[in-house]
Amino acid sequence: MISPRDKGIKGSVPKRVRNYNGIDLSTLPKILSFKAAVAHNEIVLKHTLVAVLILWGIQFSVDQYNDLEMAREYRKKEFLLAPSEITGITPVKPSLVPATYVDDISSIYLSLLGNINALNIEENYAKLVKHMSDSLRMKFQAETSEWIETVKSENISEVLKVTRKKYFDSPSGVYRVSAITEREQYTGHNYSGVKKEKIELILKIVAPTSKRRWFLQIQSLSRKGLK
Repeated sequence: MISPRDKGIKGSVPKRVRNYNGIDLSTLPKILSFKAAVAHNEIVLKHTLVAVLILWGIQFSVDQYNDLEMAREYRKKEFLLAPSEITGITPVKPSLVPATYVDDISSIYLSLLGNINALNIEENYAKLVKHMSDSLRMKFQAETSEWIETVKSENISEVLKVTRKKYFDSPSGVYRVSAITEREQYTGHNYSGVKKEKIELILKIVAPTSKRRWFLQIQSLSRKGLK
């Protein structure tokens, strides 16, 4: 078959469409490439921001933990010495506690232990056990439960007088307080007599908490009658 070109006749050639609804189609590949690059950059930016936020959160948590650990370690070295109602707030370090503070705190512990009656024994002992170690607290509560009921049922009152007291310290922040006392007892309004006792306290320096006003925790407590 002879084509129009072979016959020397100029055939009709289809025209390229370069414009559609006012849009230059020749620029379409460039537009698509640009939009794809923009979308890619937005995705990369979002992922980068998320990664930065995660890293910042981790760093912030680590810094907060380190700050808490440093504060906890610092409180082991230096903290509040005594409640404000005694001598105000005084910062001290373990093994450097003045004798006056040990004397004040041990006197209050001895008073809570020995000056009791049917009305205050439960309250006094409840205050005292707050400053005891966990093991001593359980032992003390078990040993005094029957005594509390006896005091309340027989209306017993006791007054403790300290005649001599001394203490021994150690570089580790442990203090042994030894007190010679006189224990006067009353049943109702009747005087029952007086007993001499030796009371020993082992106190350990600890940081104060919301439940414990004192910084010297009672580790051991013993009462022994004297002739």
